Amino acid sequence: MMTPREMTMDMDMLGIMYAPTDQLTLMLMTSYIQNDMTMNNASGVEAMTMKSDGMGDTSLTAMYQFHKNTNANAHIGMGISVPTGSTDEKVTSAPMPAAVGRDLPYPMQLGSGTWDFTSSVTYNYYIDQNWSWGMQLKDKLHTGENDEGYTLGDSLNFTTWAARNMSQNFSVNARINAEVWGGIDGTQTNGLHPLNPVLSSPADPASSGGTRFDAYMGVNYVSNIGVRVAFELGKTLWQDLDGTQLGNDWSLNMGIQFAW
Repeated sequence: MMTPREMTMDMDMLGIMYAPTDQLTLMLMTSYIQNDMTMNNASGVEAMTMKSDGMGDTSLTAMYQFHKNTNANAHIGMGISVPTGSTDEKVTSAPMPAAVGRDLPYPMQLGSGTWDFTSSVTYNYYIDQNWSWGMQLKDKLHTGENDEGYTLGDSLNFTTWAARNMSQNFSVNARINAEVWGGIDGTQTNGLHPLNPVLSSPADPASSGGTRFDAYMGVNYVSNIGVRVAFELGKTLWQDLDGTQLGNDWSLNMGIQFAW
């Protein structure tokens, strides 16, 4: 009866890192998420806009540097994701009164609802004082079944980048990112109004999972007092999605970091 036309997600992330030794770094990361999805009816006319916002899942990660020399370093990361994000977000307003109070579809929920494990390996190589490149492989494994009756698909991500120092304070970078993620296992059955794929395609667990390649360009500024500001613009180059779902278009990452 309804299909999504477009969706925007804004995520504000707050992270704290502490290094008890030169080789070990601990990181705590949490987020606040805002989702907006515009839906069209069967005639292609805008029917409603769904919204959700709130705290996302929280991650705890330990990173250990196992290799370092003059030109290169490498570290591994192991982490756990705590299910602090909601998985029972509801429709709060709609042209059809019967829709109010129904559970929002899977892409509009704020967390996984499960305790998840992450791991990564990262390698950096410094060609000279101006040029460097690196790569990272990471995964996320979802465990068990959440209170709503389903489990999000596991994901595998690979990214590689090159960077150049333009001056003592400015640098630019480019990277390619590849990601593959599995579909939803199970069905949301525990809510007051279980999700019905007949009503909207995002409510269909078969319409999840896929593969995507993205390209990014970024610029970084590091002040003399340890403040780093970074901007990165990304564009999806190719994607192959399972079922009927929205494809990714573009993304913008902005960050401020202070080190002492």
